[in-house]
Amino acid sequence: MEDRPPMRPRGPRPGGANTYAVVGVLLSTIAAPLAFVLSLVGLARARSLGGGLAAPALGAGLSAAGMVAGGAAVALAVATAPDEASVRATPERAVDVADPEAAPAAASSTVGRPASEPGGGWTVVAVLDGDTVDVTRGAEQERVRLIGIDAPEPGTCGFEEATAALAALVDGRTVTLGREARVERDRDGRVLAYLDLPDGVDAGLRQIEAGMAVSRDDSRDGHGPHPREASYVSADEASTAVVTCPETPPPAAAPPQSAPAAPPVTAAPPPPAPAPAPAPPPDPEPTPAAPAPPAPVEECHPNYADACVPIASDVDCEGGSGDGPAYVRGPVRVVGEDVYGLDADGDGIGCQ
Repeated sequence: MEDRPPMRPRGPRPGGANTYAVVGVLLSTIAAPLAFVLSLVGLARARSLGGGLAAPALGAGLSAAGMVAGGAAVALAVATAPDEASVRATPERAVDVADPEAAPAAASSTVGRPASEPGGGWTVVAVLDGDTVDVTRGAEQERVRLIGIDAPEPGTCGFEEATAALAALVDGRTVTLGREARVERDRDGRVLAYLDLPDGVDAGLRQIEAGMAVSRDDSRDGHGPHPREASYVSADEASTAVVTCPETPPPAAAPPQSAPAAPPVTAAPPPPAPAPAPAPPPDPEPTPAAPAPPAPVEECHPNYADACVPIASDVDCEGGSGDGPAYVRGPVRVVGEDVYGLDADGDGIGCQ
């Protein structure tokens, strides 16, 4: 026997006996007032013929009204009774989306689904250092500077290790550039972004945790906060990884050179006695030399350290494209406001 879903009865349906019941109610509603009026007419007629007929006439009128009312009640009962033909089992209907118990289940598939972060589908094609990469997407190509971290610069301790660590993490992989609202590019035109891998790993945070970079360029050094600053700072404070660089040995001292042997000394014949020389004229009084002008003292700007940045109307990096009038050879560490714009990438080190 085939299993069927549970059944439940349906209410009265329009048509059939129900239609006749409704018509009966309407006719009874019209006939009741008519019967009452007829009874009043009969009563008045009975009084005109004699008082003895008044009671029977009134009784007949009330009886007629009662019959009409009874017919109306029967018809109303028939109209509201369920139709036997309609009391048949029908399959239980499926719960729809509006059902209060089914609606949460229908919506649960979208709860907690993360929104796609803009900037996906980029491929890392080159790693320049521990915080800078080149990426492509189709015909697009960008140089990306990771937000909120600073890795060692070329020629400094840890540069090779930090670059290799970032390359092992992202080189050749598809990444998402997570933008932030503060600024999109630095002075060198590099895109400022987070670098997220498909498995959710934040490359910048991983560099900090591995000791290959520090958290920087945030609200603590005047650059303003960024969305992931709290986690970056916490990871930096908790990181115990340290890159140790070998000390450069001092240059070996040159071996001492032996002095050349002196030639043999031969006795020279005594010179003839010189003729007495005339007395020389007295030497003139020496003219005192004019004192040399003092060397100019170069003033260094207090907002920079590790190199003397002169105080001038404008100072540019030596060997760069600036037009001076003053120049400084880097690297220069920015310790205050970068009034001359020497720190192009905002990492705290200028003219690098």
